[in-house]
Amino acid sequence: MKNRKDPRDILKNVSMESSGCWVFCGPKDEWGYGYVYAFDGSGRRIYGAHRLAMFLQGVEIAGLVVMHKCDNPPCVNPEHLFVGTTSDNNRDCRSKGRWRAGMVCGERVNTAKLTEPDVLKIHQSRLPVKDLIKLYGVSRSQISKIKSGKTWRHLFEKTTTGGVL
Repeated sequence: MKNRKDPRDILKNVSMESSGCWVFCGPKDEWGYGYVYAFDGSGRRIYGAHRLAMFLQGVEIAGLVVMHKCDNPPCVNPEHLFVGTTSDNNRDCRSKGRWRAGMVCGERVNTAKLTEPDVLKIHQSRLPVKDLIKLYGVSRSQISKIKSGKTWRHLFEKTTTGGVL
């Protein structure tokens, strides 16, 4: 039987910084986020070190992103981490001035199957979802996310000027 590392060992592999950050000293990805290999029921998987740190604190992270208050990608200090949605993460990124011109969304994403006019039509359509699936060649999930404004949000976010139209 192989020696399987305990995921809690992540907390032993950190450098305590004067800023309060616990900087993960293991491998890092191209953006500076630490990662670890851990075993689950289906075998060895790669986990973000900051995600694993929150999970080990008992925080529910499924379907959510783990963000840094300190904006230090290798930090695994749970006091510097918080969870939110991808939209929350994008908003946090913009509010801190980290959104770069090269970060793309919508039809500029190279894997996008829809155009912005198509998305607007789907969002406003009264056709049954099954008809929209056939018409646009995307999944039920994608249609539902567009209809609810969970994806392509940049097309639906409106700013109010406070004036009369």
